[in-house]
Amino acid sequence: MGRLKQVAVSTLERHPYGYAVGLAISESHALFLPHEPDFFGVPLVAHGGSGLFLDVGANRGHSALGFHKVMPGWRTFSVEANPLHQARLEHLKQRHPFFEYRIAAADRESGKPVTLWTPRYRKLYCHSAAAVERVQAVRAIEIAFPRQAPYFDYVPCETRTLALDDLGIAPQLVKMDIQGKEVDALRGFTRTIERHRPSFLIECNLDGDRIFDAMRAFRYVAFAYDRSRHRLDRVDRPPTEGRGLFFLPE
Repeated sequence: MGRLKQVAVSTLERHPYGYAVGLAISESHALFLPHEPDFFGVPLVAHGGSGLFLDVGANRGHSALGFHKVMPGWRTFSVEANPLHQARLEHLKQRHPFFEYRIAAADRESGKPVTLWTPRYRKLYCHSAAAVERVQAVRAIEIAFPRQAPYFDYVPCETRTLALDDLGIAPQLVKMDIQGKEVDALRGFTRTIERHRPSFLIECNLDGDRIFDAMRAFRYVAFAYDRSRHRLDRVDRPPTEGRGLFFLPE
């Protein structure tokens, strides 16, 4: 079943319309969650029956729901830059007592106005590629949908920045997937990292070298999840292709 699900997800993600269909299915059927294979490695680092998961780059809440499926006793605090998702995230908050969220763009400091760029294919928004720098959103679409990339436009939306330290929380696991802004988000999270030493799952798509350098400076070691063996293998350099990596304290 796991292999079948992975093939189905990969097939749908090859075209913007498939992406939209996959989004609708994942929101209505828990069978397709978690949507990221690396989430099955979370129990190897998120020990205990309860804890706090900080989800940075929440999109429409898929990471929170997928994480809850593999770690049902944990709470989730999601941070999402795109105000277009607020109605969906509020709906999840009303339905799930484990879930809380904040609409803001994780960055080095709080309160700065920024413009978020959301790719749109005809009338379909590709929220997973939204970025605070237009060039990053364009690059993400060119990687994901090279044939359709010339037909996308990019819709601006205003939001404000948030230094994650200002949340005043102590997460045990942090997921980051924010289209090239991961290092800036880490700079605004320094106090919490040094005080609580959480584990991380970071999507190294657009800025792998800088993410590695930043995590080494925080004294973290990188691991890739091998799903076939259900284990973590240490890695010493960023992947040549974008993928999620676990970073654990030395």
